[in-house]
Amino acid sequence: MPSFRILPVLALGLTVSAGAPPVTPPDRGISLTSPTPAPAEARLALVIGNGSYRTAPLRNPPNDAAAMAAALRACGFRVTLLENATRERMFTALREFGTGLQGGGVGLFYFAGHGMQVKGRNYLVPVDADVATEDEVAYTTLDAEAVLAKMETAHNRLNIVILDACRNNPFARSSRGAQQGLAQMDAPAGTYIAFATSPGRTAADGTGANGLYTQHLLAQMAVPGTKVEDVFKRVRSAVLRDSQGLQVPWESSSITGDFFFTGRPEAAPLSEATAVELAYWETVKAGGSAAEFQAYLTKYPKGAFVELATARLAELQPPETGPATPEGSAEALFQEAGHDQHGEGRPVDLDRADRLYRRAAELGHLPAMLALAMNYVVDGPRQNQAEASRFYRMAAEAGGELAMLETGLRLERGIGQDQDAAGAALWYRKAADLGNHPAQKCLGLLYLRGEGVAMNPATGFSWIAKAAAGGDADGQNELGILYQNGTGVKRDPVKAAEWYRKSAQAGCAPAMSNLGWLYEAGVGVPKDARQAVAWYRKGAEAGNATAQVNLGTMLNFGTGVAMDLKEAAAWYRKAADQGFARGQVNLGVLLRDGQGVPQDAVEAARWFKAAAEQGDTNGQIALGDCYKLGQGVDQDDNLMLSWYRLAANSGQALPQYLMGWACEEGRGITKSRKAALEWYAKAAAQGYEQAKEALARLGGRKAR
Repeated sequence: MPSFRILPVLALGLTVSAGAPPVTPPDRGISLTSPTPAPAEARLALVIGNGSYRTAPLRNPPNDAAAMAAALRACGFRVTLLENATRERMFTALREFGTGLQGGGVGLFYFAGHGMQVKGRNYLVPVDADVATEDEVAYTTLDAEAVLAKMETAHNRLNIVILDACRNNPFARSSRGAQQGLAQMDAPAGTYIAFATSPGRTAADGTGANGLYTQHLLAQMAVPGTKVEDVFKRVRSAVLRDSQGLQVPWESSSITGDFFFTGRPEAAPLSEATAVELAYWETVKAGGSAAEFQAYLTKYPKGAFVELATARLAELQPPETGPATPEGSAEALFQEAGHDQHGEGRPVDLDRADRLYRRAAELGHLPAMLALAMNYVVDGPRQNQAEASRFYRMAAEAGGELAMLETGLRLERGIGQDQDAAGAALWYRKAADLGNHPAQKCLGLLYLRGEGVAMNPATGFSWIAKAAAGGDADGQNELGILYQNGTGVKRDPVKAAEWYRKSAQAGCAPAMSNLGWLYEAGVGVPKDARQAVAWYRKGAEAGNATAQVNLGTMLNFGTGVAMDLKEAAAWYRKAADQGFARGQVNLGVLLRDGQGVPQDAVEAARWFKAAAEQGDTNGQIALGDCYKLGQGVDQDDNLMLSWYRLAANSGQALPQYLMGWACEEGRGITKSRKAALEWYAKAAAQGYEQAKEALARLGGRKAR
């Protein structure tokens, strides 16, 4: 009787990504002073921008670093610039940087690229990092604490650390302790630490020449006479607007003196009117009652202290009984809530932050709505998916493009509410009509599946083509699938390859796997096993389970690459650990047979069972074989037959043949020549040779 062997996996994967945030006007600030040139002071900076990662490359960090180096030089810094640096270059530069700081003055460290946290420690990833397991992180990356230690040892006046390094961790699957974003860090004495986004969150790489965070930081650094704290406060406000509240920059500070990137302010003479307002404000502030703050807001609705007065009033007066809030106060409520949420200059107070966000949201403040939604999404005691969905919908109804997309996704998947494909289609269309490319792709997929809308492959193709033309990498991959399969458009394997290549070059892992399959099969491109291996490897290193299994199979059979069963088993295991059934089955086969790994029938049976319970036919056959032979499990003909039957019901010839064999032998079922002939006939009708021979042997029909 034949035993189950490893089969290549040719499945195509689908993913959903977030769109780029729209651009909104810059922050408006209040200044009562005039700038003058800053005194000369030693300034030294180390600037690093890493983007050319083998896994999950980034477009903007080298651009960010070059622009930051130029800006710092204009601010009087002596700058060392590293682009796409290896770990060795980063460590050497850090040592030289620390030595230079011992001369005193101001030190600044800037890093743009991939960052990751493992067990509460932050690591900055060099371009040559190769992290296979969690224990390798410490000696393949640069510990952010090492940067702080090097700067603290210099005992200079002031140090600034800027980490635009909170992009998604490309090695998360290698580290059980790895979490999203960066961990909170306490600033040593005389140090100011600035993060592109708040602890545990990720930052946008940006759609322009620079990342979203660095784009605004460059602009605010150039404003003369602005204290370093105010620079980053204005950056936070601008990033919040441009990301619609999804990215919240965060700082930790222990500095006591002042620092200005350019120009130190001196007090300018106050006008008589300003002096009167200032005197009145001092009286109000000293009294500190709700009535006094309200009186100030009534008297000076556009005064210099409106934001402070509004925030204090919001704290003193409950929303349900408070007076009408003056125009513009929603922004002040939002800013005040951010201070409470992130503990800026005060203890963290999440309850108060929630109340202030809600007041701002009730006043129509879109970033506040999104901040509430995000706070209810994250893991922890405050997680509430129903509330998250409610505030996403509120933001969508207020015109938030990304909120429309998120509302559609949550309706389609039934997150925090009942599943509603028609409602999802409605919100996808609203965002798609605004030019949101991920929403265009999602709407196209609904038309292809006929979910929430009438099935229309041509319309589905049209929407996905718009997303692909707009540069959405996942949309480009989907368009390649449509051209490959001839869905909604005339089949064109050459165009499929073109779109897969564009998507893969933009970092889409499923497209890397799909392009590898085209090279393996010679569809739309010349057949080239080496190219297939190269693309499978790119997709596998980016975490795509299909690519991991396909690469493992190429290594297993030595196709386009030297045979290496040990490496094949390692890739199968990565896919298996993600719950990918084909990876589980193929790993089980190697474990069962002791190929590339020590023989372990018990573990093999566990992997077969994991795949079988997902409905994978090959897993069901392999598990049936285990019960038939007693490999890794107790021998049990009844369980053998039940798994063979489940597999046979899929219509495949091999399990139909196995059912015929069980009926003929009376294994797990009453012996029956008639039943055996029926199963053999089903398998023989599909051309299965051993079934034809069995029919001839039993006299059912002659073998051909």
